[in-house]
This record gives sequence, C-alpha cells and structure tokens, in this order.
Amino acid sequence: MNVWENESQGKHQKRLSPIGETRWWAKDNALRKVFGSFANPHNCLYVDIILALTAIQEDMTMKTTARIQARGFVEALLKYEMILTAQTFLRIFEQTSPPSKYLQTQGMDILSAHRMVMATHKSLKNMSRDFASVSAAAEKFVLWANEKLQEQDKEVELEVESALPSTRRRKKTTRPGETHHAETVASPEQVYEVTVHNQIMDTATETLHRRFLGHGTLYADLAFLDPRNFTQLESTIDVSRAQQMSVEV
Repeated sequence: MNVWENESQGKHQKRLSPIGETRWWAKDNALRKVFGSFANPHNCLYVDIILALTAIQEDMTMKTTARIQARGFVEALLKYEMILTAQTFLRIFEQTSPPSKYLQTQGMDILSAHRMVMATHKSLKNMSRDFASVSAAAEKFVLWANEKLQEQDKEVELEVESALPSTRRRKKTTRPGETHHAETVASPEQVYEVTVHNQIMDTATETLHRRFLGHGTLYADLAFLDPRNFTQLESTIDVSRAQQMSVEV
C-alpha cells in the first residue's frame, strides 16, 4: 500500500475494487476502475497500477516472489490482447449492469425486469459481430496509455503493445504425388476476432436466452402474485366474468 500511495500520483483515496463472485455489476465496477469505461480510458487507474507494479518489481527489499509476480502482472497488462479483452467485457457490462442491478433491488417488477433482459439480449446480439468498434476502442486506449507512460520520469521504458503479435505458421510438407494447395493465412486480429471476441459474445447472448427469455409466460403469471397488481387482476377477472355471462345469455 505504501508503494501504491507513492506511485498513484496523489490519488490516495482511490482503491481497486474486489471482484464479486456472483454479481455482474461488481465485476463491471472492478474492471472500470482499471480500464475506465468502454472507449473512454480517462480517470482510470491503469497507468498507476503499471507504475506501482514496476516499483515493486525493481525494489530489491521486496520478497523475490512478490517481485516475480509484479513482473508477470506488468507483462500481462501491457499486452494488446489484454486491452482487447478488457474493452470487449466493458462493452458487455454496459448492457448487462443496469438489469443486473435492477434484479437485485427490493420490490422490483418482474415484467419490467424481463423486458430489460430482453432489451439487453437484443443489444448484445446486434453488437456480437461488431469487432471493429472494440478494436477502435482498444487503439484509443493504447494511445492514451502510452502518452501517460511517456510523461513519467522513469528510467525503465514502458510501452503498451499496439498490435497482436504475429505467429509463425509451420509450412506443411508436400509428399511426392501430392498437389500443393495455397492456404489463406488469417491475420492475428482475425484469429482473435473469431476465437475470442465472437466466442465471448456468443456465450453472453446464449446464456441470457437460456436463463431468461424462454420463461416469459411464467414471469407473467408470477407478476399477478405481486400485491401491486391485484387491482389490475381483479378488473381483468370482472371483465372476463362479464364476457362469459353475456355469452351465456
């Protein structure tokens, strides 16, 4: 904590938030503390964390295990893949946190909650293949973070990656008599989009659909058990009885 207060540029009152085990909005709050909001990194603690971890890494009075862990955290935080993934989840939490908080309020309306979940599912589905916006947000974050890091009077040069590292592709050997077929090599960004971004978005939308959207009739029935809806239920029953009597007559 002494290192954090020394390196956090006078932001002594700011602390990292714990990650809630079950509540999505708690994860959102913890992530926003580090990376800011989606496509808006200002006032986040990302640079302060990097500087504090770097100071721990270079402090010879610290335990070796602490210094090694600090170095590992810095290397992970400086990776472009980390920034892309953070922006992906920030975008998801923008949609899921409001209904998550409402679902935990006292006296919530079941039908209103169901409509919020339906709207959230629709929004996530519409943006599930919009990787371009996530990539643009990550690039904006990298520019901001590198500018902040360059302003620091530090001997160690720190820089956030601005692109995914290229991976070498093994050349497939062709046996005698086999025809060599040209293979299309996907870029690292395309690989990340398909294997990480799309998978995350699909999991979020599929989970919402499985847990909530298939039980709309049940939620409507449960809503009638709310005392606030008794008056509406009574009027509905009276209208139904009147219609039945008119048919019998």
